[in-house]
Amino acid sequence: MSRQISRPNDFNLGIIAEFRRSSGRVESHGFASRVVLLHHIGARTGRMRVTPLGAMPYEDSWIVVGVPTPSGGPTWAMNLRVNPDIYLEVGIDLVAVRARALEGEERTEVLGKFRAFMSGLGNPTEDDILNFAVFRLERRS
Repeated sequence: MSRQISRPNDFNLGIIAEFRRSSGRVESHGFASRVVLLHHIGARTGRMRVTPLGAMPYEDSWIVVGVPTPSGGPTWAMNLRVNPDIYLEVGIDLVAVRARALEGEERTEVLGKFRAFMSGLGNPTEDDILNFAVFRLERRS
């Protein structure tokens, strides 16, 4: 009998556990190596959070995209705007990065590439796409 997800966090906890058990691969949901663990700081609480995200390698950085929720989320995107210096687990490595929200032509170009890379994004409407949070996570020295 499969276990039901009773809290929204249960799904993320399962992804995090599989990611760490498998050196950064998440096969159970078809993500393979397209998942990273985002270590971010709560904007209100100041607490460290870990969130699994689909990510696309891009030059010497990673692209992550947040789909809006009815409550205005995703929370991690709000956190990155307040605290952009964070860490990213990529495979077995922990990488110091700075998050930068993309805008304008750069955002449009990168989001198109991300949508092709992450075919599981589905077919959002153009209005939805306008509200996506698109971040580039660049290595810090």
